[in-house]
Amino acid sequence: MVAVTLSEFEALAGLGARLRRRRLLAGEPQARAASRVGVSVPTYRKLEQGDPAVQIGIWVRAIGLYGTLSDLDLTPGVPLLADPRVGKVAIANPRLAPYGRAALETLAQYQVADAVWAKAVFGENVSQVNQYIYSRNVDVGFTAKSAVLSPTMRGKGHWIDVPRDTYQPIAQGVVILKHGADNAEADCRRFIQFLASAPAREILAAYGYGLP
Repeated sequence: MVAVTLSEFEALAGLGARLRRRRLLAGEPQARAASRVGVSVPTYRKLEQGDPAVQIGIWVRAIGLYGTLSDLDLTPGVPLLADPRVGKVAIANPRLAPYGRAALETLAQYQVADAVWAKAVFGENVSQVNQYIYSRNVDVGFTAKSAVLSPTMRGKGHWIDVPRDTYQPIAQGVVILKHGADNAEADCRRFIQFLASAPAREILAAYGYGLP
């Protein structure tokens, strides 16, 4: 018996889907893949379904057989997303999220928008894109640099900077809401003053934000 959380189920489902894509790209039927991994076809089928009951050693052999995205040379940057070895790509909804609009602008600049659109997975916002990335339900995602530099995601996976001249700058701002103005206006104003201070600017720069 195994106990698996929802996020682990999602991660295994994503891993199984990527395994299936790699096998299809290699042009192999499940029977051939099962033979190479050393399992029965039903067991191999469970791998591609993300079944948590499959032994970890079998997962390791299967992943080693077809490789992972770490085998890809990331030097080409954004154009690499058109590579058929790259599966789902997470993008924030461009109708709602500035990061989504910026991602589409970048894809258009590199003339890979059509190729990526066919395998795009849209999140309501950049936070949902981060969930897709963290759970490994997608191969690649466009997110904020502050996310990959955060303690939660730092050191996980691989990332590259999207050239800033390929999209319109994403402006950040701060306002005092009515609730804050009615209940703690002085504290709100002190916080806004702090954001312009040298220590705050150092923090913002450390998380990848461009400074005026």
